[in-house]
Amino acid sequence: YLDDLFCFGETIELHDKSVFTVFRILKRNELYLSLPKINLLPPSYYALGSVLDRKGIKLDPHKVDNILKWKTPSNRQLLMEFIGAVGY
Repeated sequence: YLDDLFCFGETIELHDKSVFTVFRILKRNELYLSLPKINLLPPSYYALGSVLDRKGIKLDPHKVDNILKWKTPSNRQLLMEFIGAVGY
C-alpha cells in the first residue's frame, strides 16, 4: 500500500505546475494532505525499494547489499523466497 504522491517536471516551473494541479484536484475532491508530511523538492526520495533523484530511478543501495549477501538457495522454497525478494 502506498499513499504517497509524487510530482515530476523537467523544470522547476513544470514541477510547480504539477504540484498545483494535484492541489486543485485534491481540494475539488475534498481530500487533504498532512502538512508535516509534505516534502517539496527533496534531493532524493525512497519509495518501494527504489531511490528517485534528479538522475533517475535506481535500486535502494541497502536492498542491493542485502541481495548480494543472500546465501545461495539450497532448496525450492528458499529459491522462491529469493525470487520473490528480488522481484519486489
